[in-house]
Amino acid sequence: MSPRHLAFDVLRRVLGGAFAAPVLDAALSRSQAAPQERGFTTDLVYGTLRHAVLLEACLAPHLRSPERLPHAAKSILLLASYEALIRQTPRWAAVYEWVAVAKTQVPKLSGLINAVLRRVTLPDDPTPAQQAGVPEWLYAYWQAQFGAATAHEIGQAMLEPEPLWLTSYHQAAAASLAAEGATVTPGPLPGSLAVRPAKPLAAHEAFRRGWLQPQNPASRLPTLLLAPQPGERVLDLCSGSGIKAAEIAHAGAKPVSIELMPAKLAAAKKNLARLGLQAEHHSYDLRRVPPLKPAAKVLLDAPCSGTGTLRGNPEIRLRVTEEAIKELAALQRQLLATAVALTAPGGTLVYAVCALTPDEGDEVVAAAMACYPELRADKLSLPLPHRITGHGAAVLPVEGLDGFYLARLVKDP
Repeated sequence: MSPRHLAFDVLRRVLGGAFAAPVLDAALSRSQAAPQERGFTTDLVYGTLRHAVLLEACLAPHLRSPERLPHAAKSILLLASYEALIRQTPRWAAVYEWVAVAKTQVPKLSGLINAVLRRVTLPDDPTPAQQAGVPEWLYAYWQAQFGAATAHEIGQAMLEPEPLWLTSYHQAAAASLAAEGATVTPGPLPGSLAVRPAKPLAAHEAFRRGWLQPQNPASRLPTLLLAPQPGERVLDLCSGSGIKAAEIAHAGAKPVSIELMPAKLAAAKKNLARLGLQAEHHSYDLRRVPPLKPAAKVLLDAPCSGTGTLRGNPEIRLRVTEEAIKELAALQRQLLATAVALTAPGGTLVYAVCALTPDEGDEVVAAAMACYPELRADKLSLPLPHRITGHGAAVLPVEGLDGFYLARLVKDP
């Protein structure tokens, strides 16, 4: 299957509700494509999704009812527009190739697709939100929170690919990767590596030995703020696939992972086994306080909109809504109330979301502090680019980093 056909199949499934990363990884594994073809396919999919808001604005004047287009036709129009307008493949070549795809996938619409692709152009005066590839309301949030200049900076930064970020759990990990042909650059935090692997990561010896964990450096900050010590019992709430439980265990502490979804718990156990680390696992709905003993250290990395991860999860750009943000904020308030109950008097609670909306950050923490006067927020100073907020800090998604909101709360005795 050609790179364009492969990209079409992936994007069609993403527009139907799938997540880009696993669908693309599976498709590339099945295709056995050459490295150059894999790179082209990946750029087509991720580049199209990152610029989809702008591309939809380009296409809209040429379509009577764009919302009625089947996913297959919309996928071809978006991919072809990205290749012609953003990648700047010669127009005639992009049109020829993508009309050929249309004739095999949506033959009845190939004439329409051909006509649209010959006329589509970039807007003369795109809005800052369109240039950033995000909804207008989300860009307005960024402007209000960070100012116009920083909003522009983070919007443009999240249009660029990120390196493969890895956390090293062994001093020989970087050398092992390099010996197998990978390009390895130290990251912004000790133990963080920016890597261009020579082959799929799972095939590298350092990964197989459990020396490496895929992880954006910004994702390490919640655990660093909590500072788990050897022998300490640490509650890891909404633990997901266990990435932070691994950090806690690697520090010598004893993580207690609580996660609602059994599939995520199973993935966490498998990953911890690969790393040679251990955690205690429980499945609870944390909208209610579970029957667990409170701990002096508690981490809540809450479910969120993921608006700080638009670079690596670009499909969120097409799915996130203001209504969903409000619903998530209500859930986060419930989860934080549970986390407060599970924090022992005198203990420390770190609240984190990989989101860049105040509804999910300071407003959630402010509501908790109003309900629980025994809580106080520490002033934060972070080793990555950030902005201080009312009760915490927002890590900026620049230089390949994910965006995060972080707050460290102390529960007075």
